[in-house]
Amino acid sequence: MLTIYLKTAWRILWRHKAFSLINNLGLALGITAFILILEYVSFEQSFNRFHTNLSTMYRLQVQGRGGEFNINIAPAVAPLVQQQFPEVQVFCRVAEQAANGLVTFAGAKKESVPQSFREDAIAYADASFFTLFTFPLVQGQAATALQAPNTVALSQAQAHKYFGNKPAMGQVITLNNQFGKTLYTVTAVYADMPLNSDLRFDAVFSLITLANPANLNGNGWARLDGFDGTFVTTFFRVSPGTDYQRLAAKLNALAKKMNPDGEDRFWLQPAGNLHLANSLGDLLRASGSLGFVYLLEGIAGLILIIAWFNYVNLSTAGALKRAKEVGIRKVIGARSGQLILQFLGESLFLNLIGSLLALGLVVLLQSPFNKLIKKDLTFSVLQADNYWLIGLGLLLVGALASGIYVVFYAGIVPAGANVKRHSPDEPRLLVT
Repeated sequence: MLTIYLKTAWRILWRHKAFSLINNLGLALGITAFILILEYVSFEQSFNRFHTNLSTMYRLQVQGRGGEFNINIAPAVAPLVQQQFPEVQVFCRVAEQAANGLVTFAGAKKESVPQSFREDAIAYADASFFTLFTFPLVQGQAATALQAPNTVALSQAQAHKYFGNKPAMGQVITLNNQFGKTLYTVTAVYADMPLNSDLRFDAVFSLITLANPANLNGNGWARLDGFDGTFVTTFFRVSPGTDYQRLAAKLNALAKKMNPDGEDRFWLQPAGNLHLANSLGDLLRASGSLGFVYLLEGIAGLILIIAWFNYVNLSTAGALKRAKEVGIRKVIGARSGQLILQFLGESLFLNLIGSLLALGLVVLLQSPFNKLIKKDLTFSVLQADNYWLIGLGLLLVGALASGIYVVFYAGIVPAGANVKRHSPDEPRLLVT
């Protein structure tokens, strides 16, 4: 029976080529736009989800007198918080903008002259960086990579950029920035940080290096035991089950005790909310917008609904032309259930063709779409949060709903009326 329905659907499709092409192309274009937008939305919502400690990670923020938020905190705050509150298991301070400078290295060949690159995607970080965040190491140990002063971890791409195929471990590079010229030994190489990470660094230098006044180049504000310079982003990992809002209240009570005249307030932001929380004054390199993501979701849904309405209208027009066929089949004994299954089967078949056309269009348009939005998206991003299941479910529901509407519209006319109704193309006889 299913084979018969499919053959019938194919014959109708082939008999009305132009009509079917317009109908399916309109549906395919709508599904294509829906998939491309869904790729972007899924990618934005996948940020930072790969961190195994995400559910217990928080970023410290400070709200100033005027209500503005800032993620730059004094470096002495984090050790004090861990000392005062046992629920804070680990802290990690990351100083991104303070590290920017000129990196000099010997190069891949012994006879090559020293080479230098201006690097802006680098940072200082505590020794806990690779144990708090899930950035797998290719070489070196996560717990000790940044434990000692004057050590640095390089990304795989950066290690190849500096040293080619030569082993990077043990190599010495020079970082020349506001803290002067400082030598660093490569103690780890990590896999390139993924595109859906708010923290993306080509090199991570040991923050403990700045504990030595000789490495500050007279910049006393950057002392790690100081409360004056606000240049580090502070992350905490807390004990499971910790009420982070209550912890933030205790932080503010401690701050008020230490500085009764201070008006700043501390807030703890869940690490899972970092990317889409630009309303909190986020300065991260890849921050996004939650409102924009919601807007795109609405646009994607609207486009799909419009495509379905267009498909239903055209399909209904086609069904009216087949009213006589429906009536004859009823007269000769066709059951309503059989007709319903036939129309639903045709609807699913046509939606399947439209979906396959859409997939082909997505493949063709993926590269120009990526260039337009300056991201490298693929179908794989739809795996996050089972977005592909949501999309598949919507397409199936739409196919069934549009088919049911056409069935209802074609079936509401009594069988006899369907037989007597003339088709639009039939000649009519006028009797006077």
